Amino acid sequence: NMGNNFYNNLVIIDLGSKDDTLCIPTAFCSYGGEALDKKTDALEKKDELLNKKIKEAKSTFSRFFFGIVLLLAASNLVSLLGQFLVLRFFPKPVENIYFRWLFGVAPIYLVGLPTLFFFVKNMKTQKRQLRKMTPFGFFKYFLMANACMYVGSIVGNILNSFFGAFTGEPPANTTSELISESPSWLILLVTVILAPIVEEFIFRKLMIDRLSRFGEGLAIFASAFAFGLFHGNFYQFFYALLVGLLLGYIYAKTGNLLYSILLHMLLNKVLPLHPYKQKHHQLIFLKSLLKFLVEYNLFHQYSFYNLRPCGV
Repeated sequence: NMGNNFYNNLVIIDLGSKDDTLCIPTAFCSYGGEALDKKTDALEKKDELLNKKIKEAKSTFSRFFFGIVLLLAASNLVSLLGQFLVLRFFPKPVENIYFRWLFGVAPIYLVGLPTLFFFVKNMKTQKRQLRKMTPFGFFKYFLMANACMYVGSIVGNILNSFFGAFTGEPPANTTSELISESPSWLILLVTVILAPIVEEFIFRKLMIDRLSRFGEGLAIFASAFAFGLFHGNFYQFFYALLVGLLLGYIYAKTGNLLYSILLHMLLNKVLPLHPYKQKHHQLIFLKSLLKFLVEYNLFHQYSFYNLRPCGV
């Protein structure tokens, strides 16, 4: 009969004959009270660290979006105060297009964005490694940004029409109205040069560098959402959100703010600054870009310099 005998840390199995004995070294271990206490402490510290990280993330995101509220509040306060003073002492200049820019746009860039900057500048940042982008890669992102602009514009127009059906009058697109009545040099200076530089610094570098330690995707979405809110109306919110996602991805991928600034400038120059006057020219331009993209791609796939004689 086979029997098991346990002696300390040795298991002896009797196989039925005198010379047939198999000895297997064994070790028996178990957690004592002290080891279990250490295990419990480690789990509690892990939970405590996780809760601290969640609390820190909530505090950081809340601080950023509170900063955006301050941005809008400070801008509107300065704008209203300026209009009040001008109406009180100089009522006629308010009708001038330059005064509309002064009271409608300047407070955002001269007061609002600096307020946000000083509110969040001392937060922890994450350093990025610079990566290059090829001209063809930049061109593809430009086409993607075009698509984002048009899709977002369609969504915004549909929703504004929907709300207008209930209110009896669709919300006014004050930005487009202001731009359509402004001289070209002013549009070039403000919307094509100054706005992309300031906005990319605030919404890409400032926000993503400080939020990406909680997740790159979350930081990109938060910056894009804030970028959409910054534009202040439904007409622009959706395409600003989509373009903001793309610009944030480019900055996170390359670590170079110059690419997102250049793309932003190009979008503001080529896309509808005067939506009704330039619509036909934009379609022609986009058609030409797509044709060039296809031809360039085919050339690199089937060009003769890639062909080699047999045996070489």
